[in-house]
Amino acid sequence: MSNKRAVSYIDVKSLQEQTNTSRKTLERAFMNYLGVHPKIYTRIVRFNAIKNILDHAAFDGNLTTLALDFGFYDSSHFIADFKAFSGVTPHNYLKTIPLNLVVKDF
Repeated sequence: MSNKRAVSYIDVKSLQEQTNTSRKTLERAFMNYLGVHPKIYTRIVRFNAIKNILDHAAFDGNLTTLALDFGFYDSSHFIADFKAFSGVTPHNYLKTIPLNLVVKDF
């Protein structure tokens, strides 16, 4: 990673290896217990982690670095994924966060 921020991103392949299951078995378990496929679940988890970073005062403002840290190949995929879940681009999302509501780490 290019910064000091710890990123907890897991992909479907890693889940398969950690649980010692096939792709199909993992998909069935996710659909049964969560109602979504593993890929969608990992996208949701990644989006929430990114949003959490953007909501904190510790965010340094480098969206490209953030995208790369979370496993995106380029910023266009990051922007499209973020917009799919939030309805806005990351840049526009940052504009909507009131400064008095930003969570500060103590």
